[in-house]
Amino acid sequence: MDRALVGGPAAAWLATHRGELNQRFARARKRFPTLDPDAVLSTVAQVLPPLAEPAAGSDELLSAIYDLVLLHHGRGTLAAQPGLDLLLRQVLPALRPLLLQRPARLPGALSNAVENLGPRGADFVRALPELASHVRTADGLLQAGAVLAWRLGEARLRCRALDLAPSLPPGAVLTALGLSDWPVEAAPAAVASLRLTAWQHPRELLSAATIESLRGAPERARALAAQVAASPAPPLAAWRVVARVGAFAGFGGEFRGVPEVLETGDEHRIVVRSGAEVLAIEADVFGWVSRAADPAGAAARRVQPPLLSAVKALLGPEPGLRADGLVLRGGEQAVIPGLAGACTYVLHPCALVASFRDSHHLRVAAPWRPPL
Repeated sequence: MDRALVGGPAAAWLATHRGELNQRFARARKRFPTLDPDAVLSTVAQVLPPLAEPAAGSDELLSAIYDLVLLHHGRGTLAAQPGLDLLLRQVLPALRPLLLQRPARLPGALSNAVENLGPRGADFVRALPELASHVRTADGLLQAGAVLAWRLGEARLRCRALDLAPSLPPGAVLTALGLSDWPVEAAPAAVASLRLTAWQHPRELLSAATIESLRGAPERARALAAQVAASPAPPLAAWRVVARVGAFAGFGGEFRGVPEVLETGDEHRIVVRSGAEVLAIEADVFGWVSRAADPAGAAARRVQPPLLSAVKALLGPEPGLRADGLVLRGGEQAVIPGLAGACTYVLHPCALVASFRDSHHLRVAAPWRPPL
C-alpha cells in the first residue's frame, strides 16, 4: 500500500498494519484471482480516512472496513449494487459513533442487509442516517434496520419487526416504516395497524385527520392503538383483491411455470408449485420474497364450478372459491371481483390466494377496512 495516497490517522494505521494487511490481500486474491490492487487502494484511500480518528474501537472498525473492501471488490458487488458503494463511501462516516460500539459486527451486518435487499439496498442505505438519529446504540440501529428492511420488501422479517418495534424509539419506528411525517405519538397505532392486517398500509387504515389529531395527545394515541388492535374482522363482503404476488422468472420473479397454490402455509407464507419447483412465498403489504420449500405432501386445491342451483346452495355447498369469483365461508358468501377465472387457491381466515392459468402472478384477496 502506498501511504502517499492516504494521510493522517488512516495512513498511520495502514503503516502499522502493513504486513498483516498485505497478507490479507494475498489471501483474498487467492479466493478472487481478478482482485485489482489499484482499485482496492483507491477505495481504501476514500473510505478509511473519515473513519480513522483515534477512538476506542477504531482499529477494529478500520480492520472490518478493509475486509469489506476486499470482499466487495473481489466479488464485483460494488459495481453491481450501488447501495454498497454508497454505504462505504458516504454513509458509514455518518454512523461512526454507533459503529465504534460494535466495530467488528455492525459494518458487516449493514453490508449484508444491503446485499439481501438487492435493488432496494440503496434505499436502505439512504435511510440509515435519519434512522441512526433516533437511536443511541448499535443494537438499536440493527433492530430499527430490521424494521426498515421489512418495509423495503424483506417480508421474512415481518414477525421479527413487529416484535422489535414496541421497544424502539417512536421516531425510529416511524422512520423505518416510511411514516416520518407522522407525529411520534402515532407510532403505537402504526404498529397496531400492521399487526391487525398484513395487507393494508397504515396510511390506508388511519386517515390523515386521525393521525394529526394525535399530535401532542399521548392519551388519545394510546386509545387509538387499543381501538385498532380490537377492530373486529370485516364480513366477507368487504374482502377485495389487495395484492399481486410473484412474477415470471424472466421478469424479476421466481416462477418458471404458471404457479399452482398448495394447501399449506398461512396468509403470509404462500406455498406454490411452479413447474418442477416448490417455492414458499413470504408476502405482505410491503412486498414478497421466495425460497425453495418442501410441500410435505400438500396438493393444489382446484377452484370449483359455479353453483348449479339455489337448491344446491341451500344444501350447504362446500366452502371455498368458485370459478365465477364467488367465495363461500361459514354462513357467508360474496363475489370478489378479480377472482373469477382462478384455477387453484387456498383460503385462510384472513386471506385468499389464487392462481390463474394465464398469469404468473398470484392474487391475494383480504378484508378491507375503511380508514379510521
